[in-house]
Amino acid sequence: MPFDLIPQDVLGIEQLRSGVALMKSRIRGISRRLALAAVWAIAVFSTIAPAVAEETPDAVQLLRAVLADEYKVHDIRSMYVRLAVKHATSPEEIAKNLARLQAQNPRVPPSEFTPERFPELRPEKSIGEVERAFDTKRLRLFDHYGNDIDLKIWDGKTQISYQKHEQFKFKDEQYAYVDNPKEFFGDHFFDNLPWLRLGTHSFWWNSVPVPTAAEKAMWCGEQPEDYKYIGERLYRDRQCYVLECFKELRTQVFVDVKYHRLRGILQFYFPTDIALAKWAELAQRISGKKVGTNAEINAWLKSLPVEEIARVNSQYLAARHRDLDRPFCDYFADDYREVAPGFWFPMKQGFVTFSSKNGLSFESGNNKFQVVEIKVNQPLPDSLFTMEMKEGVKVVDTRGQDRSLPCPWPTYTYKKNRPKEEWQAILDAHQKKVDQARKEQAEKDRRVGQPALEFAGLQWLNSKPLKLADLQGKVVVLGFWAVGCGPCRDDLPRMIAWHNNQSASEIVFIGVHISGNTKEEIQKVVKQYDMKYPIYIDTPPEPGVDAFGTMTGWYGVRGIPYAVVIDRDGKVAGHGRLEEVLKKVNELVNRHK
Repeated sequence: MPFDLIPQDVLGIEQLRSGVALMKSRIRGISRRLALAAVWAIAVFSTIAPAVAEETPDAVQLLRAVLADEYKVHDIRSMYVRLAVKHATSPEEIAKNLARLQAQNPRVPPSEFTPERFPELRPEKSIGEVERAFDTKRLRLFDHYGNDIDLKIWDGKTQISYQKHEQFKFKDEQYAYVDNPKEFFGDHFFDNLPWLRLGTHSFWWNSVPVPTAAEKAMWCGEQPEDYKYIGERLYRDRQCYVLECFKELRTQVFVDVKYHRLRGILQFYFPTDIALAKWAELAQRISGKKVGTNAEINAWLKSLPVEEIARVNSQYLAARHRDLDRPFCDYFADDYREVAPGFWFPMKQGFVTFSSKNGLSFESGNNKFQVVEIKVNQPLPDSLFTMEMKEGVKVVDTRGQDRSLPCPWPTYTYKKNRPKEEWQAILDAHQKKVDQARKEQAEKDRRVGQPALEFAGLQWLNSKPLKLADLQGKVVVLGFWAVGCGPCRDDLPRMIAWHNNQSASEIVFIGVHISGNTKEEIQKVVKQYDMKYPIYIDTPPEPGVDAFGTMTGWYGVRGIPYAVVIDRDGKVAGHGRLEEVLKKVNELVNRHK
C-alpha cells in the first residue's frame, strides 16, 4: 500500500516518523539504483544500438566534406612521417600460403617449409617501420619489415633505391638507378599506408592529372553521387554513418557521426566461379532453358533486345552483390590530430585483408600503423634524401637504357673509385647483350604477319590433337611454360581465369609446354591448378638447335613465361609477356565487333 494512502490513525506518531524515515531511505536507495540502471542502459544501448537521426544524412555532402579534408594534403609544402608497423597473419592464411609455396617449389622437401625460411608462414610476420618524406622537389620512401628493407630516394636529379631481402640462408641486396621519379614512386608513394584511400591525388611525382573541384573522383573511379546512406553502425568503437556504392565492386565508407571524419573503407569482391553460377541461375530463370557455360550465357545475352540486356544485367549485379560479395580489404583510421592548421592526420591507421575458402571468408592479415613522429611544413634535412652506398653490393643501372628491349640492365658491383678502364669494360659487356637482344627481338618480330607454325606433335592434354586450320576465325593465345618454372606458375591463374571467363566462340587458349618433361609430370601440375584449356607438349628441337623445342625455337622464345597471339586468319599478331599479349587479344576481339 502506498505510504500516503495509509490512514494516520493506524500508526502512532513515533511509528509514523520512523516509518517516514525508513520509507525515505528506501526511496533514496531505489532512486540511486534506478539512476545507475538508467546510466548503464544509456551507455550500453548507445553503444550497441544505432542512433536515430532526426533526418537522413546527405551521403553526397558527407563524402564531399571528407574528400575536402583529405585534399588538404595538397596545401602541404613538406612532410615527414614515421610509423611503427605490426603485421599478423591468420592460421587459415598460413595454411593457404604453405600450399601455394609447396606448389611453387616442388623440389623443396616438406621439412624445409619453415617460418624461418619462408616469412609467409610466420603468424607475426614482421614488426617494423615505414617513413615517407616529401617537399617541393625531393622524395623519400622507406619500408623496413623484419630483415627486409626497401629504401627509395629522389634527390631532385637522380633516383637511387636500395633493397635488401633476407630469409633462411638466402640473402639478396642491390642498388638501382633510374631517370624518372614517376617510375619508382609514381602513384605508389603512399600505397603501403591506409591514408589517402578515398580520393585520387595528383602530386608532382605521379602521373594523375590535376582534377578540378567538380572532377575530384574517388580512388576507384566512383563519384560521391554514386553513394547512398544505408544507416548507422558501430565501426571500431565509433558510431558511424554507413555510405555504400554498388558498381562493378561494392564499397562501404564509414564516416563518424560526431566529427564527420573518415573512419574506414570496406571493399568487397566476388568469386568469379560462383558468379558464373549466379549468371546461369538467372539465365535459366528468365529463359526457362538450361544455360551453364560462358558461351551459352553470352549467346543467350546476345539474343535479347538491347533494352532487355541492360535490365537483365542490372538484375544480375543486384543478385551478385546480395548473395556473392565477400569482404576484400578493410582500411581504417583513428586518433586524428591537427598536425598543421586545418590539416588533420590519423595517428592510428591500418588495414585488414580477407581471404576465402569453400565460400567462407576469413581475416587473413592485420596491419596496424602507429605514428611515431610527424613534421609538416618544416625544413627537411638533406640527410633524408642521401644514401651511403656500400662497397661490393650489386647495382642495376637503368639510366638512359632502351626499355623496349627484353635485355638485362647494366649490372655491376658498387666501387667508390672505379678506374675508367673498368667502366669501359662494363659498358662493352652490356653493349654485347644489347646487340644480342636486338637480334632476338628482330627474330620474333619477323614472325608477326606470317602464318603461324602448325602443331606438329601429337601429345596433348585436355584436348584431342588440334590443327590451326580448325581454329580459323578465332583468336588463339599460346602460353609458353614449364612445370619447373616458378614465374610460369604466377601466370597460370591469369590464363585459367581468362579461359574460364571468355566466350568459347571467340578466343582459344592453348598452353605450350616446352619439351623435356614427361606427360605424367605435366599432367600432375595441370590437375593441381585445375587447368581446363588445351595443353600442347612441344617436340624436341632438331639436333644442334639451341631452343626449348620446335615451336619455341620457331617463335624465338628464349625465356619463359612467354605468350604469342594468333589472329582470326591464322597469322601471328603479337608476342611478349602475358599482360602485353592479352591487351592485343582485346584489340583483336574489339576490332571484330
